[in-house]
Amino acid sequence: MTVQGQSVAVTGGASGIGRATIERLVADGVRVAIVDLDASAAAAVAADVHASGGVAVSRGADVTDAASIRAALESIAEELGGLDGLVNSAGVRQASAPAIELAVETWRSVIDVDLYGTFAASQAAGRIMAGAGHGSIVNIASISGLVPRLGQAAYCAAKAGVIMITKVLAIELAEQGVRVNCICPGPTATPFMASWSNTAEASVNDRIYGNPKKFRAGIPMRRIAEPSDVAAGIVFLLSSEAGFVTGQALVVDGGESVL
Repeated sequence: MTVQGQSVAVTGGASGIGRATIERLVADGVRVAIVDLDASAAAAVAADVHASGGVAVSRGADVTDAASIRAALESIAEELGGLDGLVNSAGVRQASAPAIELAVETWRSVIDVDLYGTFAASQAAGRIMAGAGHGSIVNIASISGLVPRLGQAAYCAAKAGVIMITKVLAIELAEQGVRVNCICPGPTATPFMASWSNTAEASVNDRIYGNPKKFRAGIPMRRIAEPSDVAAGIVFLLSSEAGFVTGQALVVDGGESVL
């Protein structure tokens, strides 16, 4: 896909879907910026990219701090000669709990990172891209923003909000040549999976094959996603092949949300 030569920043780029996206972008000839709360982990990924012959910079930044993420993205644009793309992959998972028992601190922390963090980074990148007259933002939502999940009230609310922020920004930035889309992964083999409890959240086999008692029908393709599956969708949305695509939520879930 035609992303070669672009400069793309990825928040949460040191692990999981973010790391897989970095690897795919580098393979496609993109100059990348790894942005992560863990600055040393981001630097380590950048070092790996350099070792493979790619171009990378890293920044430690907190997406819940608007000044921090704005400064990081502005410095990245200056160092890389512009900012063609942003992937908002930074996020946290909610510890499973029934909504009526959910601690307000848990609600706020999930909303702060997953929803506000996506907005703050998109706002900062959107200003840079609008000034340049082009760009593409890809937000990581979830099928949990489309269908309810037991024990995941905060996470579902945050990801539903990401989908709507995506649509609003797509409309507002279209005339400035900036596209904004999001991707909605199903269960993916990332460190998030390790945070699932054995009680309120389905086991991997329950998720794949279904468990009627938990109102889940399973995944028709009979596996969970690999981070590379999601990264492929992200790169498509960044590429010129998606040049007339904006305001969309691309579902990558093996058919789970269809059932």
